Amino acid sequence: MHAVLYKNSQNEFVILDAYFKGRWSADKESLIIYLNYLDLREKYNERDQHIFKKALGDKCLQYDISLKKTQEILNFIYKENMPRLCNYDPIFILNMLDKKENGIITPPTPIIEVTPYCNYGCTWCYIPPRNIDSKLFYRKDELQKNVIDPMLEEFGLLEWCLTGGEPNIEKEKTMEIANLIKERSLAILGRKPVSIYLLTNGYNLEKYAEDYKKAGINCYQVSLTSPIREHENLLRKPKKGIDSFEHAVAGLRKIVSLGMRAEINMIVQPMGVHDANNLHDIDKMFELAKEIGVKMLRIIPAVPCGTAKENHIWMSKKEYDIVRNYVREGRKKVSNMEIDCPIDQEIEKDREIFCRAGTLWVYVNFKGEVYPCNNIQDRESICWDKTIKEDKLTDIWRNSKLLNFMRDYNVKSINEECMECSYRVECVGECRALAWSRYRTYNLNMKPEVCFKDLNIEEFRGY
Repeated sequence: MHAVLYKNSQNEFVILDAYFKGRWSADKESLIIYLNYLDLREKYNERDQHIFKKALGDKCLQYDISLKKTQEILNFIYKENMPRLCNYDPIFILNMLDKKENGIITPPTPIIEVTPYCNYGCTWCYIPPRNIDSKLFYRKDELQKNVIDPMLEEFGLLEWCLTGGEPNIEKEKTMEIANLIKERSLAILGRKPVSIYLLTNGYNLEKYAEDYKKAGINCYQVSLTSPIREHENLLRKPKKGIDSFEHAVAGLRKIVSLGMRAEINMIVQPMGVHDANNLHDIDKMFELAKEIGVKMLRIIPAVPCGTAKENHIWMSKKEYDIVRNYVREGRKKVSNMEIDCPIDQEIEKDREIFCRAGTLWVYVNFKGEVYPCNNIQDRESICWDKTIKEDKLTDIWRNSKLLNFMRDYNVKSINEECMECSYRVECVGECRALAWSRYRTYNLNMKPEVCFKDLNIEEFRGY
């Protein structure tokens, strides 16, 4: 759970879980304690409560906050299971509290498109079909001036993400951007980023991993659609001569051997749409993930957005159930591995449609256009009428009407019937992208005339 912070006045703040699993009001003194708590979690072993409590108490005494008040807030943090992660330097935010304007005062993790080019032909890609004109590419100096430096100077951002296309087909550019983020972080914050993620299909990753590590890239989410070589290659459609399975698995093994964070991202496909199916490969993916030693396995049913929507990649109710059952069985085999599967998570009965779009993420494409997340890239969903070639991402983040709408926790986003529907998880869950891709709306204040529960997906998709 990541902590998102809002300022309502000089002494009124809101702490929000980016997954919307909790919201808490705080006065300035309580927020100071909380931010110091987040900071010290990075430096001390929280399990050693005696040392941790003393360190937190001593730190808060520097702000003239009593040990009693500090202990009360610490107990409250534990009781409420408040977020214990953040993508920013907590002390940097603390020191900027008085200067911050009302509204969100914490940053997104920018998902930066290094290149639009890709060497695979996945029919379920979240990027919509688009014309690629190299004359429109953002430049590195524009990225530094309007994205990297402002995010560091105004928010103390510590987490970054690079993607494509496929970033590994432009290794030098990927390394240049990673090095720039690392160097500017050192210059402005006096510290390296906590994480620079690379979202990749694994092409040549084994070969590039050591150079990437030197550049500061330390977390890798590798797309692997099947643990079965034949299925993987038939599904991914790599360019001739590339074995996508071999590249991904060898890359993952290399990342693990170098002591960096490795994750597998498995996008599950509906049956019958491709030359191979991966729905019944999920159990073997758990086995492979455990054998390689990855930190996280993501089992994600294909989201019908972008190219996937063009190709009618729609999962049926029955297929969602199959995914859920495989994941629940798989969890028993890998107790020490993080498992992320949105349809194997319960949604509270009163839960609104509220996600990390607008609270924790933005997507910057190769032209410098800004979107709420990687799964929302329609022209209607652009966050700003200019690009990061002209305007600072920090200004776009604070002032975009769409992003402010998405992060407004006071706006009701789902009607009672849909909220209580037994198919809520499969239909839209808590995801703006699913709501948009299915119904062309970011919320469900009214029940759609034809909804997922009523629709015969198999008949609709035509396969």
